[in-house]
Amino acid sequence: MDVNKIQTALTGRFKNLKISFKSEVQSTNLWAKESLAEGLKDPALFITNHQTSGYGREQRVWESPAGKNILISLVDNPPQNPSFVYQLTLVFGVAQALALSSQFQKLPFQLKWPNDLYLNGKKMGGILVEYPSQFQKVIIGVGININSSQKDFSQDVAKIATSLFEETKTTHILEPLVASILNEYTNWRQIYDTQGLRPIISAWNSLSFITGKKVRVQESPEKSYEGVVLRLDEDGFLILRVDNQEKQVSFGDITIQ
Repeated sequence: MDVNKIQTALTGRFKNLKISFKSEVQSTNLWAKESLAEGLKDPALFITNHQTSGYGREQRVWESPAGKNILISLVDNPPQNPSFVYQLTLVFGVAQALALSSQFQKLPFQLKWPNDLYLNGKKMGGILVEYPSQFQKVIIGVGININSSQKDFSQDVAKIATSLFEETKTTHILEPLVASILNEYTNWRQIYDTQGLRPIISAWNSLSFITGKKVRVQESPEKSYEGVVLRLDEDGFLILRVDNQEKQVSFGDITIQ
């Protein structure tokens, strides 16, 4: 990964973003937290070729072979109201989907609530937003399968995952994709900071992979229910039709039935 190629392609607020690269780390989010603990005060980007203990929501393992995919963590300022940190998952989701769509206009990049990037019906990436409040910074961890092939995935993951390589049969250069995603994020973050969540929700709904689909919501090992996805509401939560009534979903695992 050539940091300079990313740096020179960045625009706007991140034009002089501090970028750090290591060939291997335990996790880019953990690396970002360590840097905050050591005194980092400004937005920064952490990039690696390989994570030995990459993780996503609920501490699930994130599989990624060395040197093939986008593995980054962005340290940024939280929203003015820190209780809305979760909304940055939606902001970054919209940004990455639109950035990739602008580069690969024939491919249908879509979003699955709350944090997944989908391509042709399979998971291509995920976002993990963490807020170590003692540092007053948010960490946006991103993993996107770019050059992975099916043989790189475990048997279970291969059934549900895809990559840009699998869909195009072409190997792609990572640096311009990282820069494009970050530039798109700065645009949408400015919209979010000045106009609120409404434009984000509108864009997210237009990119939704699950609208109109029947899903199961697993709130806990003991509690689940099914419904049809209608939309995201004004707060960024999922609205389902359950037994002819609308139900708001604010947490839980969503699986398509």
